[in-house]
Amino acid sequence: MASEAHGELPALNTRSVLDVVEIETERLKLRVAQSLAELQDEAYRKLQQQLLHDRKDYRQAAEEKDGRIRALEMVVSGQSAKLESAVIKMLNIAGKSGERYNILDGIRLCRSTWREWTRYVSLARRERRLERQPEAHFGKALGRKVISLWRSAARAERIARVDAYWRAQLDDARAFAASEQHERVESLELQLHQAREQIRIGIEQRDALEDELKRAFMRGVCALNMEAVAILRHGTAAPLSGDSTANKRAMPDSAELRSLQEQTGEAMLELSKYGPQAAQAQR
Repeated sequence: MASEAHGELPALNTRSVLDVVEIETERLKLRVAQSLAELQDEAYRKLQQQLLHDRKDYRQAAEEKDGRIRALEMVVSGQSAKLESAVIKMLNIAGKSGERYNILDGIRLCRSTWREWTRYVSLARRERRLERQPEAHFGKALGRKVISLWRSAARAERIARVDAYWRAQLDDARAFAASEQHERVESLELQLHQAREQIRIGIEQRDALEDELKRAFMRGVCALNMEAVAILRHGTAAPLSGDSTANKRAMPDSAELRSLQEQTGEAMLELSKYGPQAAQAQR
């Protein structure tokens, strides 16, 4: 419907498209070739620089090695000169003493002697070292054992001293506490004895008060009986004698009754005071 609305599209030229594609392909190939050539040139330049740097390092190392070789040659030449001078001196000495020695045999003998002597010295040192190793090992082991025993003994002694110290402190504290408790017990026993004595005195006072109360009660009862008899007699019949003083003497006075009541109240108060203490003492 879109084609019908806008009209028919023109036909595409496939040949021109293929030509354009080929041209773009050729251009792309040229670009790739150029980039590859540039990369190759850059890699070649880097490799050339690395080779130059390696050559420079090699030359420096070779120069250093040549310098060491020259120094060693100088040292060897100096040693050879010293050896030649020593040989000349030995020849002069041998010529003077009239003895003829073969120089090469002497040198070989000296070298072998030196070699054997150095070997002997190294073996002797090694043997002495091996001989000292067991002694040192057993000495260290013995030292460790002795130190461990000493530590255990010292620890036990220290523990014993600390135990004895604290035991002595505990005994002193116990003795001090015992003395204090003994004094306190003595004071408590004295207080108990005094309390018992007071209780005994209270009991005696209570008994005396009870007796006095009984007597007062009996006096009061007798007085009441006498007052009742007097009232009955006075109300029913005339007195036998005309003397009224005798009747008054026979009857108890109100002051006497009041004094008897006061004595009875005091006795009851005293009994109420000493009654519980006496009961506890008896228990």
